Amino acid sequence: LVFLSILLAAILNGINIGNFFKKVFYFLCYLIALAGSFWSLLIFQNQGGWLVLTGRMTEQDYLGKMWSSYPYPSYLAYNYMNKNLEKNAKVFILGDARSHYLERNCVVSSVNDHQPLVKWVEESKDEDDLFNRFSKEGVTHIFLNYLEAKRTENYNLFPWDERSWSIFEKFWEKHIELLWNKIDMQDKRDPQ
Repeated sequence: LVFLSILLAAILNGINIGNFFKKVFYFLCYLIALAGSFWSLLIFQNQGGWLVLTGRMTEQDYLGKMWSSYPYPSYLAYNYMNKNLEKNAKVFILGDARSHYLERNCVVSSVNDHQPLVKWVEESKDEDDLFNRFSKEGVTHIFLNYLEAKRTENYNLFPWDERSWSIFEKFWEKHIELLWNKIDMQDKRDPQ
């Protein structure tokens, strides 16, 4: 918007609209450019990106912290997976559409997509059948960003019926082992 208003002022400089109107128009264009610059700086300040640029915060700390336009980040979990999962691991991401920093194959969907999990559960006759589906698709790990899933629950990403929920709940209890969580950030397989 800032550059557009300056460009528009330059273009209109060649049009003969009268001196008074030209001055008013220039003033409005500069006012818009100033307002746009102010809001851009305010957003830049609030997002904290300058902390990384000035060396006050590491990139890892920045990406692991929640910001107003970056809620409930998955970066720390992805960093853990990148360091600890086999290179050929395939991660099924639940509750989060972001997968940029994950260096493993993954199944991910946004709030605008149909969730593959819902379809897989509906097509399964029981929790073992669902486990077999995950295996058939090559999925070795599941990552659940619970807080992001809660934040986006109004999108009705997981429209469970009673049967589907029962299958998923039994699958989770029978086949899922917690390896990592953000609360204590320790590998659950290693008690140290």
